Amino acid sequence: MNDIVKKINELETRLKKYAYEYYTLDNPSISDYEYDQQYQELKQLLATYPEYLQNDSITRTIGYEILDKFNKVNHVYPMYSLDNAFNIDDLLNFDHRIKKEFSNYAYVLEPKIDGLAISLTYEDGYLVQGVTRGDGQIGEDVTNNIKTIQTIPIVLNKKINLTIRGEVYLKRSNFNLLNEKQHALGLPLFANARNAAAGTLRQLDSSVVAQRKLDAYFYTVANYQELELQSHYESLQFLKELGFCVNEQIVQLDTIDNVLDEIQKIENKRSSNDYDIDGAVLKVNDFKTQELLGFTAKFPKFAIAYKFAAEEVETQLEDIIYTVGRTGQITPNAVLTPVVVAGSTVSRATLHNYDYIQQKDIRVGDFVVIRKAGDIIPEVVRALSNKRKPDSQKVMMIKQCPICYHPLQQINNSVDYYCLNPNCPAKQIEAIIHFASRKAMNIVGLGERIVEQFYNDGLFKSIADIYRLQDKEAMIVEKEGFGQKSFTNLITSINASKEASLDRVLFGLGIRHLGEKGAKILTKHYSTMYDIIQAQYDDLVLIDEIGPKIAQSLVDYFKIAENIELINTLSTLGLKMENKQTANQSNSEFSNKVVVITGTLENYKRDELINILESKGAKL
Repeated sequence: MNDIVKKINELETRLKKYAYEYYTLDNPSISDYEYDQQYQELKQLLATYPEYLQNDSITRTIGYEILDKFNKVNHVYPMYSLDNAFNIDDLLNFDHRIKKEFSNYAYVLEPKIDGLAISLTYEDGYLVQGVTRGDGQIGEDVTNNIKTIQTIPIVLNKKINLTIRGEVYLKRSNFNLLNEKQHALGLPLFANARNAAAGTLRQLDSSVVAQRKLDAYFYTVANYQELELQSHYESLQFLKELGFCVNEQIVQLDTIDNVLDEIQKIENKRSSNDYDIDGAVLKVNDFKTQELLGFTAKFPKFAIAYKFAAEEVETQLEDIIYTVGRTGQITPNAVLTPVVVAGSTVSRATLHNYDYIQQKDIRVGDFVVIRKAGDIIPEVVRALSNKRKPDSQKVMMIKQCPICYHPLQQINNSVDYYCLNPNCPAKQIEAIIHFASRKAMNIVGLGERIVEQFYNDGLFKSIADIYRLQDKEAMIVEKEGFGQKSFTNLITSINASKEASLDRVLFGLGIRHLGEKGAKILTKHYSTMYDIIQAQYDDLVLIDEIGPKIAQSLVDYFKIAENIELINTLSTLGLKMENKQTANQSNSEFSNKVVVITGTLENYKRDELINILESKGAKL
């Protein structure tokens, strides 16, 4: 039974982390599909072993942590999440539950817009407040940002009090324009329209929100009783009359068979919409019936969300090109005839590695099916061999690095191939980009485009050269789009990065298999970079969460003279190679204690509290 408890706790911890990334940071690390699979696994375990269900279980909570940068607002009408259906049987079971209690009922079906849930309040016909879902009970006041969305009326054509719910989203066309601007400015691209919309609505500067042209669809009247509305469909018509945008694909249906037919129609239209949807929402129409069905702790019992699979599209694979990562890993990529997938034009897709190409028997010239993994990263799913030309040839793995022509090697029987040339330009560029990234040294102004430009112009050739850029002022300020202010800001950020903690420096080195968390763990066990360099494999594998892969990778990395030389140079240039917090950690009451952070925090941001606890030696 201890194994069951351990599995439940692991799933709870992981899912809370993923939900925090998705809702609070607008930066998910896994796909919706992967999240849903783990969530369903947890639900099944808790259904079997209900004695292990805790009050703060993610299966009983809604939404996300509220950020301190916005005022907190209590929802007068709680904002619930929706239970999910992943197949036809789930929908039939939902209908069966309704049918057991009611003989006469109808449904309303609507596309599930992939955006950010919002609640608006009007008094005497005037918009007075816009609030995010938050945790369902408390949300963030984003009224000023809501007022910049041109499709949301500020003044209604009736002097009424109204509380409504909807979804703020970014049209696909506007999302593409936004990413074009990000690219031109050398800024990171948004992964998808949902993340862009959520991040935009929670901007502190309303002028930024206005520039990005958000939109909104509305689908619920929360105070329907005050307005004497009898049904959900009637309330939607009422919203239209008031001037709100209500999705044109919403329909009223009498039977579950009609629902299934209409869901297929909505899915078939998915690629032609100028907005992203990730499913369809089914609701019982009559409000009195809804009230009798009621709610669980998290979901209304009168509604369910049917989740679509990732959208798949056919196109032709024109070529295969190979890219070099910061560790030297070679990744094959498909060059495709451009095609629209999940709202954006795709002309490249990952092929992961050579084993993947062989297993799927993917060939140049093939017609292939592609999708966006988690609606983010394009990948080739399969080749359509029935459309293959008779003279097509199997793909052979390249033998040399496509950039420096150094022979490629496989390391420790890995499926991946690597360029081991430490001076490979592609590796150097990727290494510099990683080192300057937000989670490493956080050097603002050294984005991908700027790093590539500076490298190609000879302004730097290695990580250490970043800290010599102050000597290149004359060359940098003359560059198009730069200037004295940009240069000063960049140098300020570079100098500030010299104060970065040891774990950030270690992570920034880009050691294979060593992530951000692994770097923090190591710097709790070793007080200086040189202690880590001298650590033996047998000692490293004994550290909790540092497995054989990471241990061997660390030993291999520090065997290379050029890597030790880089660390010595960075130390000479002023970077911190020792952990100032070690003494505090060893004397703290939190030293080596396991701490779990859960629920809503009042006096700290979550990241701040994590840093404080970790500085005192706690394991989060």
